[in-house]
Amino acid sequence: GYMAFCIDYRKVQEDPDPGTTPLVTNPSSIPTNRINVVRNMLSLPPVTTEIMCAGYEAACDDLGNAITFVRNNAEQYGVDTSRIAIGGFSAGGFLSLSVAYGARMPVSAVVSLSGYMTLDDLERYVTGDIDTTGLPPILLVSGEHDLEEIGEQAPIMGDHFSRAGLLHAQHIIPGENHFYSADVMITTSDGNSMTLETIISEFLNERMNLGSASSQP
Repeated sequence: GYMAFCIDYRKVQEDPDPGTTPLVTNPSSIPTNRINVVRNMLSLPPVTTEIMCAGYEAACDDLGNAITFVRNNAEQYGVDTSRIAIGGFSAGGFLSLSVAYGARMPVSAVVSLSGYMTLDDLERYVTGDIDTTGLPPILLVSGEHDLEEIGEQAPIMGDHFSRAGLLHAQHIIPGENHFYSADVMITTSDGNSMTLETIISEFLNERMNLGSASSQP
């Protein structure tokens, strides 16, 4: 029942232009340890924080442009622009968080699977004196044994979004690492057990009110 768009975005190794709409508050806070493990396997030199930040900014621009494209072509694709959700896993979760709450792109819901938002960015975009009126609710998911920086930041992110009145739910999946399947079973706060896929579906159904409208997001 969904119109889905799977987008591409520029990668760090493409040395992209970071654009003119910076979202990263503190480039040195972006973790580089995992990407450097992979770059070493590919015989590439370690990434610098400047290169990492440029790639991140460019990818955020690409996701923002994709949202604008969908909105501008909504009639062609049969999209209700008031019910657009974004989300992704790992890097896709990172980008969705920054674009929804940093760039303030007009979306109605966010699903972050092992995504990450630094404390600096949370304090700049989500809490403090920032007006969060109209910002979308978020579903946060991560593994109990996720990447170190995500595991440490997950409860902090949940607390920030909760205090801002934006948190729909947060699930830290017992026993799982950075990679988990759509059918992994999760016990919700009310004691029910359901798959991650079902949790995401129910979140989107609730947010988009799919039963009361004819067009689909």
